[in-house]
Amino acid sequence: MMSMQRFAKASEFTSICDDIRVGGAARLAEIISKEPQKLRVADEFNFTVAHCIAGTGSEELQRVLLDHMCILKLGLENGVRSVAHELAANCSDSFLLRMLDRSDILRISLENGWSVAHEIASRHASVEAKMRLIGDDKLLKLQAKDRRSVAHILAVNGLNEVGMGLVGKGDVLRLVGRVMGVEASVAHELAAMGSQEVLMALLKGNDIQMLGMLNGSGRTVIGIIAERGFEEVRREICGHGMLLNIRDRNGLSTWSIMEAHNGGGHSHQELQLRY
Repeated sequence: MMSMQRFAKASEFTSICDDIRVGGAARLAEIISKEPQKLRVADEFNFTVAHCIAGTGSEELQRVLLDHMCILKLGLENGVRSVAHELAANCSDSFLLRMLDRSDILRISLENGWSVAHEIASRHASVEAKMRLIGDDKLLKLQAKDRRSVAHILAVNGLNEVGMGLVGKGDVLRLVGRVMGVEASVAHELAAMGSQEVLMALLKGNDIQMLGMLNGSGRTVIGIIAERGFEEVRREICGHGMLLNIRDRNGLSTWSIMEAHNGGGHSHQELQLRY
């Protein structure tokens, strides 16, 4: 049974949240200017009134929070998500574009290094919002403590426009992080998740060193591309003879990977003639 103290705490939390919802943006602005401590009142899970308002989905209320950095950082000292993270996870796409204009907010990070930019990259946001993230190399390279970068999160998203945007980011493709327990570059993730168009763009960049990078499992970027099975991609690989001989940590060449994923029975020369 909840103690009287915890019940009183929860009751105060609910009362303030309801007061703000009824009073709207004007009431929230008044509390921020005259009684800011009310936004720090928390329930039994250290979820503050400010977190509750950020999660309502009400742009009227969220707009007021956006201009107060001290409020947006609430929660970090208690080991929970910040108000800014809660806002990024629950706002509309139109409001998200407002947040993307504020690099100071996008860099707010939890103890594990997960930033607001990571949060936006991981949510089902619009292509426009994610392309805005891609426009900032410094944000793309932000890494959590597990070494997942914002670019890695975007790469596994699978959206074609986003993948094509990442392909054009040069050294970002070589950034190594840890996804699904395996060390891998952004290029590895694009190779595994990208569309045929994205794979063709990776190949046409003609960056042999990047295509030959090994991930934590010893697989090359070009090897992952080769086993995806796209016919046009196979032709492109065979048009760059040196790509066929790149080997992974197990000694498998690109052409042998292509052969294995093409039903077998073709020699190196036959593959070249075939394509």
